[in-house]
Amino acid sequence: MSPLPTPDLDRTSLFLDIDGTLLDIAATPHAVLVPTQLIEDLGQLRERCGGALALVSGRTLEDIDRLFAPLKLPAAGAHGTQVRPDPQAPIGHLTRPIPAELRAQFTALADRPGMFIEDKEVTLALHYRLLEDPTLPADRVATVEAAAAKCGFSLLHGKKVLELKPMGTDKGAALRTFMTKPPFLGRTPLFAGDDVTDGYAFSVLGGLDGIGISVGQSFPGAAYRVETPGELRRWLHGLLEPRAAVDR
Repeated sequence: MSPLPTPDLDRTSLFLDIDGTLLDIAATPHAVLVPTQLIEDLGQLRERCGGALALVSGRTLEDIDRLFAPLKLPAAGAHGTQVRPDPQAPIGHLTRPIPAELRAQFTALADRPGMFIEDKEVTLALHYRLLEDPTLPADRVATVEAAAAKCGFSLLHGKKVLELKPMGTDKGAALRTFMTKPPFLGRTPLFAGDDVTDGYAFSVLGGLDGIGISVGQSFPGAAYRVETPGELRRWLHGLLEPRAAVDR
């Protein structure tokens, strides 16, 4: 991996995953800590990018706004199920409700202490990080996956989380949508992510002449890597220092 780039923020669109990328992973989604300095840096970076900075997350838009308040940014929530290029636009309503039978099948997977379901309305997430043996029964997951496909839904495997979501929605599709709209249009996309769910976004960067930074493990499509979210936060903070020559 090469040293991290110093992009020209006047010509770059920044797309940032949240959990495991900007923020350190916590035992539960509500236990994460958001450094005040990060909120300040993101606000300043958005100004430096002419507004072309978006958060791309598995969290809902409502949860993203809560975490980073009072800052309100362009964002894609629930793995691309919600896309909001304009931070002042209202959050769209659910258009593809999860069928009741499929919902019951999926929630039935959470049958051991330490497992819990996070209901995002647009998606359902099964968290199992707190299990002593954090694995899921492959046969039961396959049965739910087959039932989901018949209803136009799919399962997304993340870091100790399994998510039920509508087919055709992912972080890569969300990134492509952003890049067709001002102020992102015509800029070079730079995406940072840490999870297999971020692979969808990394995979579209090549066709957009984009830049990928992975956090932790390496991913195809990411030419750069940092070890921890703290390292990525320090890099973002450094982008606000007097501009250096662009390093692509």
